Amino acid sequence: MTVSVEVVTLFLRELASRGISVEALDDGRYAVQTEAGTNTISLDNISKDFEQDRDPDRVRRFVDTILSPIKLPSWDEARAGIHFVAEPADHDFGDTIREKISDEVCRVLAHLNPAGTQIMWLSPELLADWGQSLEFVEHVASLNLAALLSKTELHIEEIDGHRLGMFITDSPFKASLIFSPNLKEVVGARLGWPLLAVIPCRDFAYVVGEADRDLVPRLGPVVVREYKERGYPLSTEVFRISDEGIEAIAEFKTAPKEAAEESEPDDELQTVNCDGVRFRIPAFWEAEDEDDGPMFFDPDEESGTLRVRVKTFEFKGPVDADTAIPVLEKMAREHGTEVVCLPNGRALASYTLDITEEDEQYRMWVWQIANPILPRYLRTALFTFTVHTDLADTPEIVELVALLDRELRQCEFATTIE
Repeated sequence: MTVSVEVVTLFLRELASRGISVEALDDGRYAVQTEAGTNTISLDNISKDFEQDRDPDRVRRFVDTILSPIKLPSWDEARAGIHFVAEPADHDFGDTIREKISDEVCRVLAHLNPAGTQIMWLSPELLADWGQSLEFVEHVASLNLAALLSKTELHIEEIDGHRLGMFITDSPFKASLIFSPNLKEVVGARLGWPLLAVIPCRDFAYVVGEADRDLVPRLGPVVVREYKERGYPLSTEVFRISDEGIEAIAEFKTAPKEAAEESEPDDELQTVNCDGVRFRIPAFWEAEDEDDGPMFFDPDEESGTLRVRVKTFEFKGPVDADTAIPVLEKMAREHGTEVVCLPNGRALASYTLDITEEDEQYRMWVWQIANPILPRYLRTALFTFTVHTDLADTPEIVELVALLDRELRQCEFATTIE
C-alpha cells in the first residue's frame, strides 16, 4: 500500500504546529529539521498502522517519538532495555551487531528506551563506550527476552483438533520472542517441541507445535495479509525452532503488486484513462482528440460534449490534503461556490456557466478536481460538459448531468508521476 494522504496531512500539520520545517525527498521520505540535526522519516509503517484504527493521536505520538532526542544511556541505565529484535534483512544496518536468520529476517542487538518508544540498534563502538564485551551484552539480551517471555501470556486456540499459540503483549518485541532462550521451557512445554512459527510483522506471531504442522498452510492468508497491511513488516517465512536453532523452512508467497481496483462493472458505462486520471462515462460515447485534450460525446444525438484537461504541478515543499484546497479557492469564489473536500485528499470546485459561442447560447457544467500526489506534486482535472441552452433543462440532460456529477466526483488519480 502507498502512504495515505490523510497520514501525510496529519503529520505535516503536527510538525507545523510545533514550528518544525520539513522537506519532501524524491524517494517519498521526509527530512525533518530539528535542533539536533536532520532526521529522514518514512511514513510507510505509520500509514499502515493508522489504517487499522484511524487514530489521529497515533500520528501525534509518532511525531513525539521522532522529535525526542536519542540519549545515549549509561550501561546501568541501558541494561534493562537490551534485547534481540527481529528486523527485515534488506535494511541498511551499517555497522550494527546482527545475525542473519533467513533470507528475510535478521536478529539485531538493540536497546529499547525506558519510555518504550525508540529502538536503537547497537554497534561495536557503543559496546566499547559501555566497556562491555559482545558476549556479555548478548547474554543480557537473552536474559531480558527470557524474562519478557516468562511474563507474557500464551493464548492457545483450538482449531479442528490443532493448537495455535499467540503471544499476548504490547511489547515491540512480540515477534522477537521466538529468539528467547526459554522458548522450549515456556512454549514447547504447552505446544510441543520443536515449534513452527510465523512473524509477518513486529506486532504479530503465531506458534504451533510440529505435531500440529497441518495447521500451518491454513495460516497463509493471514500471514500474507498482515505482512502487506501492517506496519513494520518482517517476513512471510515459516520458521522451525528446535534444539539445533532456528531456520526458515517454507514461505508464503505474496501476490504481485495489485493494480488499482476496478470499479463495479456496468454495461451502461465505460472506463476512461486520461493522463493519469480514471473516470467513467456512458458506454456509447465516442472520443475525439483536440489540441489540448480529449472530448467525449454521443455520436448519434446532440446531447452535449464532455472535455477533459489534466495538468500536473510540482511544488517546492511537501503536499498534502491541505494543498489541494487553496488551489481551487480563488476560482470557487469567482463563481460563487465553495471548495468541497473529497476522499483521499482530493478537493472539488463545481459550478455552472451560461456562455455564448458564435451567437449560440450554451450551458456549461464545470468540475475541477485537485489531487495531491505524494510527496510534492499536485494534479488537476478540469471536466466541462457543454450543451445547447435549449436542451439544458430537459429530463434527459438533467439525468445525464447527475450521472456525470456522480462519476466525476469518484474519479481516481494515479499515485505516481510517470
